Amino acid sequence: MPVAVLSPPAGSTVEPPTKPPAVPAPVVEAAVWRLDELLPAPDAYTPMAPNAQPARQRGVDMGSLVKTRRHAAPPVLVAAGTRSCGGALAVLDAKATKVLDSIAVPGLCGTARVLPPADLDGDGHKETALFTDERVVAARIHTEGSTVRLEPLGDWGCPAPAGE
Repeated sequence: MPVAVLSPPAGSTVEPPTKPPAVPAPVVEAAVWRLDELLPAPDAYTPMAPNAQPARQRGVDMGSLVKTRRHAAPPVLVAAGTRSCGGALAVLDAKATKVLDSIAVPGLCGTARVLPPADLDGDGHKETALFTDERVVAARIHTEGSTVRLEPLGDWGCPAPAGE
C-alpha cells in the first residue's frame, strides 16, 4: 500500500499533511450519495443492496473522506470514490449536501484514497491527490471567497508488476 504520493521539492520547509479529524458516519453516507451522482452509472454486476458500511453504498466505493479548513469560510470535505472503474475527486460542503467542484477520473479502478489537503508549495492554495495502488491524480483546491474550484495538476501511474 502506498504511503506517499507527492514529494515536495528538495530543501522545502513544508510540513507534511496532518491527520484530519474523523468524519461522522451520517456525513460519510451523505458523501457517498454525492459521489453516486458523479460516478459512472452502475452496471448489471454492481451490487445495489444496502451495505452496513456507510462508505459502501449503491455500488460506490469511497476510499476516504477528509475535512479541511478554509480561511474565513466554513470547512469543506474532500472525497474520493470509484464505481465500475470510474473515479471522482470531489470537494463537498461541510455536511456533504452539495458538490462544490469535482474531477472525473475515467479508468480508475480499485479503492481511491485522498491525500489530506495541505499547502505544499506555499502559494496559499491547498494541494491534494486522489490515489490508488497504481495511479495518482493531483489537484489544487482554490478557495476564493465563497467559491471552491479544483484545478487538475497531474495524472500519472505505474501499472502493477506482472503476476500480481
